[in-house]
Amino acid sequence: MVDVVALRNSDFWKKKFAKACLMNDTNKSGTITRSDFELMIEKYQHTTERAKFESFSKNLLHFCDLCGLTDASVVQSYKEFEEQWLANISQNKDMHLSMVYDLFQCLDVNGSSFIDLKEWTSHCDAMGVPAECAKESFNAIDKDNDGKITLDEFVAYHAEFFYTTENKMNSAILFGPL
Repeated sequence: MVDVVALRNSDFWKKKFAKACLMNDTNKSGTITRSDFELMIEKYQHTTERAKFESFSKNLLHFCDLCGLTDASVVQSYKEFEEQWLANISQNKDMHLSMVYDLFQCLDVNGSSFIDLKEWTSHCDAMGVPAECAKESFNAIDKDNDGKITLDEFVAYHAEFFYTTENKMNSAILFGPL
């Protein structure tokens, strides 16, 4: 269960989410629109198998619908998107985690069942994360320091970033420094 009240009252979580909004503002308009997520989908379309990509894009667009981004005419400030996200996440955490799982599958380009540094760096580059931050966030996610991000590590790290006010796993650096 996601403690939405704790998230809403945490300045630290708000900083993390604002950073996520900045990274998901793909066209860098200062707002969040469905087009931002469609652009993100376009970036991943050519890097992964069709079945993995289709599942990811379907879940991502469904989440857009849940957050009120039903078509290109809807424009939300980062704060409005945060409120929509908070209003929906406690009821739709499983769907969001499914999206995280699908993202892992997309990033695992070579099908090895883990994400290596090259795959992670490619993802960070696509998201606009500074290159110098890619290795640092990779190391934070790779809890057992084996040079591979497993699905469990990936999901746990994203869960801490999006669903808690904690930073035990150093998840605040997911998209680079706050």
